[in-house]
Amino acid sequence: MTGFNFQLLTPNFPLKKHFSYHFILNIVKSYQHLKRQNLVVFFFAAFLAFSCNRFNRSYNEIPALPPADADFSAQHLKVLNTLIEDDDENDELYWQRSILFEKLGKSKDALEDIKKAIELNDEKYHYYKTLAQAYLSNNKYDSAIIAAEFSRNSGNDSYQLNLILGEAYLNKGDIKKSLEEIEKALQIDPNNYYSYYLRGMAYKSLNDTVSYKESFLNALTLNPEDLEVHKEVLNFYIESGDDKSARELLNKMFSKFTPDVDMLNLKAEYFEKHYRIDSAYYYYSKIVGADSSLYEVSLKLGNIKLNERKYSTALGHFKDVLKVKNDNFEAQYKLGFVYEYLWNYSQAIAEFEKAAQMDTLNQKIQADIARIKSKIYRRQEAERTRLEEERQRMILLPALPNISPELPK
Repeated sequence: MTGFNFQLLTPNFPLKKHFSYHFILNIVKSYQHLKRQNLVVFFFAAFLAFSCNRFNRSYNEIPALPPADADFSAQHLKVLNTLIEDDDENDELYWQRSILFEKLGKSKDALEDIKKAIELNDEKYHYYKTLAQAYLSNNKYDSAIIAAEFSRNSGNDSYQLNLILGEAYLNKGDIKKSLEEIEKALQIDPNNYYSYYLRGMAYKSLNDTVSYKESFLNALTLNPEDLEVHKEVLNFYIESGDDKSARELLNKMFSKFTPDVDMLNLKAEYFEKHYRIDSAYYYYSKIVGADSSLYEVSLKLGNIKLNERKYSTALGHFKDVLKVKNDNFEAQYKLGFVYEYLWNYSQAIAEFEKAAQMDTLNQKIQADIARIKSKIYRRQEAERTRLEEERQRMILLPALPNISPELPK
């Protein structure tokens, strides 16, 4: 799971964002200046204003909005785009669109918009929390920390900032600071599942299995609908050898969620660990069928077939790896063995030599090449011996009488 989960802002409504009554009224007022006669935009803006008016909140607070879906988000974005075209100096419009872009997974657009908002007005310190989140989603962890600390030092402290800092420090590998921020978030809101999720990830990196398990089970209890939490709990069961719990959770996940690549991979690894190789191969194949660029999975398929001595099938899988990543040493090296086992010695040497170019310090490859050359030499010697024996046998055969058939008179 990457980036900040926006559902932690609102347990009840995923779209509970930084909309303010003040802002939505501005949408409706701004519509008076629009040159377009777009009733859809107008009624949508009025609907947002009505929704926010139900929550008597101040300008910097976060009123709830109705639950989101794709159509709602598309219409919301259309409104903001229209208003920004009409008033491209309105910093709050860029701020709002940045939040929407973040929700839609468009992290680069989100970062660009919040930077524009701050460029237009750098005195609204709650903007810097949005900036910190945008940096985090773009994997710019140092910048995320600086923006979050600035926002907090400006009096805009919140558990969301603690979680942004906790996740940024976690991704930087500073587990101590990460846990400090996550614990602060839990003190403010002990029922936020994402805090437990991040804490579980931190303890996982420390190999603290007791705290790791406790944190993810808490996250799962608080949010049984989150797929990522299910995956981490399943990982724990698999790694700890709790086969019964792993099997039960796997079955539950496949009945509850639409399988994604991670789920298929977890199930394949589970079967592989329990020596149900045919089932593991089946699920690994489904992954590659969904996304052929996942060369690591093709490598697993190749290794399975290599171990089963099904060399022609293994050959295809290793070639698939090299189509995606032509510098993959393992696939290149094992191609040499596959051709050797298929008795194609000249091609085996060619593949081993390519592998040797990838790892010039690997002396084992030279030993493999020497072994193949020795096999070729022995084969050639055996063929020469066979031909010589055949020649000698022909010499020792008694001469056949020269019998010419009588010609008819």
